Amino acid sequence: MEKYSVFVINISDERWKKYSESPDPYIRFKGVDGTKLDLASYDNYVFYHNKNEASKRSAIGCAESHMSMIKYIYENQLNNVIVIEDDALLDFTRLYELDDVKGFCYCGGRIQATVLKNDKELQKNIKKDMFLKQKLNFIDTDSFIITACHGLYFENYEVAKEIYDDISAQKRVRAIDCELKRIQKKRPKLIHQFIFPAISILYLPDAQNGFTYNSKSVYKLNDNNYKY
Repeated sequence: MEKYSVFVINISDERWKKYSESPDPYIRFKGVDGTKLDLASYDNYVFYHNKNEASKRSAIGCAESHMSMIKYIYENQLNNVIVIEDDALLDFTRLYELDDVKGFCYCGGRIQATVLKNDKELQKNIKKDMFLKQKLNFIDTDSFIITACHGLYFENYEVAKEIYDDISAQKRVRAIDCELKRIQKKRPKLIHQFIFPAISILYLPDAQNGFTYNSKSVYKLNDNNYKY
């Protein structure tokens, strides 16, 4: 089995505790705290008109954290890197499933309709168990895309730089999961594969209290996304 580095993007000591107490070798990567940002310096970010300031700050902080992480990967020429967020846990016993994966691969996330308004219909009709036939599956952007960023695999630093450069070249950017969805659609050779079922799953006590899923959000989280 290849040797893998598993980084956790984190800004909370409380959330980091579950990793520091784990026997598994998680590596802490200090994220960007959106509450401390000067929003005027990030006016290139695009949001829905009704997104409130707190949510904008969280989304920008998350995006800047991921971009900083990706930049760290290519600047330090790291290979076989898995990046998770601090509301996720990784199944280290299944890392061997990534041994033959080339390029970028989701090892966790959520299957979503290509057009968001069609997502309820997709979730009702899609037979996700069909992906069990092979561990490594391919994203069919005519039918679905993968969203969320709690399980990202970079085979090498070259692919990390290619993704970083693509996002950095955009004059107007969205949240990091939206940028990766854009790449899936526009550059499918760069992002087109995912491991199923997920190696990285959500840790519900934290995931249900994040900026995407919480008591005030219209989005509800009912499972750990083991089957995306």
